[in-house]
Amino acid sequence: MINIDLVLNKLKEITKTKSDTDLSEKLGKSRSTVAVWRKRKSLDFESIINFAIQENIDLNYLFKEDAKKQEKNVDLFEEFIFYNLKRTIFKESFFNKFNANLQFLFKVVKENIRYVNFTRENAKEVLIKMIKNHKIDSILDSDVKKENVVKFLEENLSSIECYVFLNKFEKFANM
Repeated sequence: MINIDLVLNKLKEITKTKSDTDLSEKLGKSRSTVAVWRKRKSLDFESIINFAIQENIDLNYLFKEDAKKQEKNVDLFEEFIFYNLKRTIFKESFFNKFNANLQFLFKVVKENIRYVNFTRENAKEVLIKMIKNHKIDSILDSDVKKENVVKFLEENLSSIECYVFLNKFEKFANM
C-alpha cells in the first residue's frame, strides 16, 4: 500500500515547496487539492505520474518507502505504461477502429512470445521483426494487416511501450 503522506512530502521536497497549497499550485491543481488528497488518503495518480515524468522524477523513489521494497515491487513506470496502453491504444484508438489488426497482432505475438528474447531497448525492433516475419497461413490474415500493424507500431509506440506490451502480454490478451 502506498503511503500518501510520504509521497506528498517527497513531492514537496523535490519541488522545494513548503506548504500543501504551494505544492498544489506547482502541480497545476487548485489550491486545496493536496489537502484533499491528504484528508481522503488518495491521489490523482495519473496527474502525479505525468508530472513526475515531465520533471524526470524517479517513480520508484516517489512511490516506494525504501530500497528493499523496490526490488520486490513491480516497476510503477511499467504499470503506468500498461494502464495507458490499455486505456488509449487498445481501447480508444487505431485498434478499436480496425479490430482485425488487433486480432492479427495478438495472434502473432501469442504464437511467438515464448521464442523471442527482448529488452527495453530492443523490444520495438523485436516486435516489428516478429510481425514482418510472420508467415501468412490463413485467409483471415493478409499482408495488408501485417503492413498496417507494422506501420502503427513504427509510428505510435516507443520501445518501452513495446517492452511493456510483450512483457505483460497475458494481461493484454485477457482484457
